Amino acid sequence: MIGTSKWRDSIFRHHLPMVLEAFWYGDKKQIDTYPHLAKATIIVHFHAREKKLNKSEVWGVFDQFKV
Repeated sequence: MIGTSKWRDSIFRHHLPMVLEAFWYGDKKQIDTYPHLAKATIIVHFHAREKKLNKSEVWGVFDQFKV
């Protein structure tokens, strides 16, 4: 692979808010049907061989990323 794990991690973190907005947009009908999903906690697991980068993090709740 090209680039370091840290470099790939930084790119993923940079684009993650846009990905979560896309999920919100794509799942809008589902959220309208089940409004409690808007308050679902987002937990992201960053998979990496380097132990310090291989971890799970809470990224807030889903409605923080509404479009």
